[in-house]
Amino acid sequence: MMYPDQPIDVEGTFAGAMSRGWLDLKASINLEDDKSILKHSLDAEEYAQTAYTTLLEEENHSQKYIDIFKKHLNTIATSIKELHTIEELL
Repeated sequence: MMYPDQPIDVEGTFAGAMSRGWLDLKASINLEDDKSILKHSLDAEEYAQTAYTTLLEEENHSQKYIDIFKKHLNTIATSIKELHTIEELL
């Protein structure tokens, strides 16, 4: 959920931004509880992790793109760890 004092996350895909926006909207009007929002977030991050892993397994990318894919994959892995930590606290 976004809070007024947090910077807007502008990284990622359009679909990811739409997903985050939808989660913010649902959270603000309480359509889902914290656990279901967390599950949706984990599912989305794990899907992205699989997509980047698949991209890295392909052999036809320049080093520039491989570096970008690895950076994004590392960010996603960190997010997944953080979400699992939150999951344990709920």
